[in-house]
Amino acid sequence: MKTFYLLLFLFCSIASFAQTDAPHKKPNNRKKPTSKEWASAYITYQIFVNPDSTFGYDIIQNGKRIVHQTVVPGRTTGSGFVSRTDAAKVARLATRKINVYPKQIPPAITDEELRQLHIR
Repeated sequence: MKTFYLLLFLFCSIASFAQTDAPHKKPNNRKKPTSKEWASAYITYQIFVNPDSTFGYDIIQNGKRIVHQTVVPGRTTGSGFVSRTDAAKVARLATRKINVYPKQIPPAITDEELRQLHIR
């Protein structure tokens, strides 16, 4: 009889654990990078061709794409850069801005900056 009650107790215990909420998600322990970590991060860019034969760029940090820019920033036309050189000029500016303002992703590129770079 003791064995019966022991088995009943074990069964009820297991059943009560099975009815608890779904397994808890692991907390997101990733912290935001510090200024020193951003300064030491390897940031580069890569130019690509859009389907409409215009150009865009990706900004890559430590092998991970953090910005994918298919159009000229701040322009309402919605098309990419006319030349690979224009895309590279803005990509270089964007990487410099990310190094200076690491919390502003994607970096803001103004019309004035585009004019200074002679972007068409």
